[in-house]
Amino acid sequence: MTDKDYNDFAKQQLEAMRETLRTTMAFTCMCCQKQKPKGEAAGAHLYKPANADLQRAMLDKKTKMPKVATYVLCLECVDSYPDHVLHAKVTAAFGQQGLFESV
Repeated sequence: MTDKDYNDFAKQQLEAMRETLRTTMAFTCMCCQKQKPKGEAAGAHLYKPANADLQRAMLDKKTKMPKVATYVLCLECVDSYPDHVLHAKVTAAFGQQGLFESV
């Protein structure tokens, strides 16, 4: 998979998450882990790790390309936390879900 293929796939996954958000009745905020009605969504986002260790931990062993992860935040969390705190909470949630391999 080339970088262009990866970027196209990432955009496709993000659009799929947006479409799911448009058609669903509720979502789970990746920050607070609470289920909320779709009207409280602050949009779908593509996860990008903040440091090199997490970037390496996200590499797929077969393709050597980073895994693609999308998530949704609620308006309450976006209004309540600065960006770096949101990113840390999302990173922790993805870690609990098994996105990262052993670093």
